[in-house]
Amino acid sequence: MQDKAVMIVLLIVLSITLVFQTTNNAYGAVTTPTFTTIDVSGTFNVNDYLFGITCTDATYRYVALYSQGKLVRIDRSTNAVTFFDNNAVAAGEDWYSLVTDPVSGKIFVNERDTGRSLSFNPSTGLFTSFAVVPNIAGGVVSYVSSYNDAPHKIAIAGIGTHTFGFDSNGELKSANGYIWQPLDAVYDFSVAENAAGAVDSSFHGIVRIDPSDNTITRYAIAGATALRGISVDSSDSTILWITDILANKLFRFNTVTGLVTDTITLPASTSPRGLANDATAVYIAENQVGGAGINSKIIKVIKSDFSTSEIDTGADTESVTKRGTFSLYIVNGFLVWTDEASHVGTISISGTNIKTIMNPASDTNTNHFACIEGNNITFTGHGSAKIGFFSITNDSTTESGSGDDCAGDCYAPNLGWDHDGKFLYKDGLYINNIAYEMKNILHNQRNQTIELPVGQPVNMTLKGYDTYPDNINNCEIGIGIKKGNFVKQDATFIIGIWRSFDNHTTIYYEGDSSAYRDVNVKFTWTPTKHLINDMFAIQAIDQYNYNKITFINEGYQSVGLSLVGTPIFKVMDKYDHDKIKDIAVLDKTLVNQNIAIDENNNLWQQFDGKWQKELSMPDRTCNITKHGYDRYCNEFKAVMNNQESIARQYFDSDIIQAIMSPIIEKEPISYERLHDSIPNMIKAQTAFYQKDFNKVLKYSN
Repeated sequence: MQDKAVMIVLLIVLSITLVFQTTNNAYGAVTTPTFTTIDVSGTFNVNDYLFGITCTDATYRYVALYSQGKLVRIDRSTNAVTFFDNNAVAAGEDWYSLVTDPVSGKIFVNERDTGRSLSFNPSTGLFTSFAVVPNIAGGVVSYVSSYNDAPHKIAIAGIGTHTFGFDSNGELKSANGYIWQPLDAVYDFSVAENAAGAVDSSFHGIVRIDPSDNTITRYAIAGATALRGISVDSSDSTILWITDILANKLFRFNTVTGLVTDTITLPASTSPRGLANDATAVYIAENQVGGAGINSKIIKVIKSDFSTSEIDTGADTESVTKRGTFSLYIVNGFLVWTDEASHVGTISISGTNIKTIMNPASDTNTNHFACIEGNNITFTGHGSAKIGFFSITNDSTTESGSGDDCAGDCYAPNLGWDHDGKFLYKDGLYINNIAYEMKNILHNQRNQTIELPVGQPVNMTLKGYDTYPDNINNCEIGIGIKKGNFVKQDATFIIGIWRSFDNHTTIYYEGDSSAYRDVNVKFTWTPTKHLINDMFAIQAIDQYNYNKITFINEGYQSVGLSLVGTPIFKVMDKYDHDKIKDIAVLDKTLVNQNIAIDENNNLWQQFDGKWQKELSMPDRTCNITKHGYDRYCNEFKAVMNNQESIARQYFDSDIIQAIMSPIIEKEPISYERLHDSIPNMIKAQTAFYQKDFNKVLKYSN
């Protein structure tokens, strides 16, 4: 592997006050999918659905409309859509998989049935089509149109036209400067066509496409019948793993020699499709026919000895009209999967009993390809023209990747210490031009919190290091995190920078808009209030989704008067007839947010998350004699007033007035009780009244 000798510096000028809500979930957290409806009412086929997807552009996502063959460009900010079509037809194109060439930015798509693929230039909006199936022209065989435009339409002299459907559903991937596409092309002529001189032939293998000029090289794979998924090896980008859905096989293909080095036979009828891999194993989607009690499953193949085991997603396919797991990805230590029976879900690789199952059947009753953007997953759905979005936080590990397409850069970016613990530089982070060392550990310890004023910008610079200068395309910073595990998607506010293949940068931020102000394209903003928590986290992600998260324990804090006021809470005052009152945090710097004041200037304190009203206590400054308090003492007056209240309640009672000379036992009041709070004293006295009142009722019978 090439020495990591090139670095890229991404400047993020940062000034924020963020409040993060975290959970202590050792396995991370998964959000519920949300959906965006893609309006295809103006197209030729309103019942069409989405299939392939690519998300490498910072401004747009691109999705393939399957049947009619269109690219749908979706604006990330507004979800506005634009259609690109090279051939206005209602059906028959069957656009299957999408991939973006990281160098040219071109988007490649393959057609399932026609034997051709296309490249799309986002800058010009133009398509170039080219054939990938073998050219069989010669003798009595020729093409009705042309080989590159319609390689599936064959003219047989003296017979007529034969239109083939190749049923080639291969997934596209980018690796080592090329686009790779599985291909199955069977030319099975009729008896009459054979008699006229047309010769049957077939090809099963993989096609290498040069993105610079669309020239192709084909490599046949012995034993293949219906190739489907591709995964680039996580440790060696020259190796491709390829599945065969009918032969139930997994092939290990060397892109340098053009040869299959290993063929692994998988369990019968498992119908392997999409796949992903990490350092030790290959994970394969079982796309078998469904039915009640038949769950979507995943095959795990150990790379060292090719032994296999099965992982159950727990998702019941329920019907023979549905199929099981379709695609697989690795995100933050989790397997992310889709199936064709309405589900998407996740499984922790380190503990496969940790899983989530989501059934968005009302939105997408069949789910296909997805793309990974940091912690976020965007997937396409069948049954309606919609795409779904959800996210997954990091597992217990902090370095991970998609297992695909690392192109020789299979390590996460770092901020000064590489994955082997090698020291590179000390200034991985700058805050207001002061350098801080970012070691290659989960938590960086500091001696003290960095204090910066509210209302003044904070400048943060992340210095990221990776194999190639253009690989780091995403950085995020989260500030104000509670001590414990960082669950980024639970954050009140996140800010980040995304850089596309053409060096176009986009800043994004989401969450509590009261926590910042003055955000602009230079990535500057201003803190508006103090944070309760000071730990912050920084993350760098490369274009292959390898990421590194580092937490700074004693981190950053803004101090000074809040620019957005103080928090106001509604509480119930149980000492004032359960009235609902507004209380406002008293400390305008927000350093102490546990003391508040109501409209009557009563103080409230927060204990264990609950607000409690402070009550006025007796003076307690007078000396107590053997006769009690001196009559000139304030506490004596309180005793006298309370005794008067007791007497009034007794002798104004209708029941007592109806009894002739009742005998009521009295319990002497202990003056030591006055050292309790007034509410406690009243409570004791009330109990005393109730005791005598019950006696009165007894005497009246």
